[in-house]
Amino acid sequence: MSVCLVCLSVCLSSEMSCLMEALQDKRVRLQPECKKRLQDRIDMWSYAAKVAPAEGFSDLAMQVMTSPSKNYILTVIGAGVALLFLMGLLCGRFTKRVTQELKDR
Repeated sequence: MSVCLVCLSVCLSSEMSCLMEALQDKRVRLQPECKKRLQDRIDMWSYAAKVAPAEGFSDLAMQVMTSPSKNYILTVIGAGVALLFLMGLLCGRFTKRVTQELKDR
């Protein structure tokens, strides 16, 4: 049975709920490839629910420190801070230059 026939009457926001019910329903027969893809998608959703986004700075820091690409993340953050520092050092107060006569008063 096609997925379109099973979940024909639902809107797009509740389509996944309908598909999950269709997977558990014994009366609905899905094609093997469709059943496998649907099961993989459900597994990905459950994994995403376990790995919730960080709620605070400490959670974010813990996720960065346990990440396999920790060195890359810290390098990008460090390079951004260094670039910001160098731009301030080289171009600081560029918009409000004081002439030499005002400095020697």
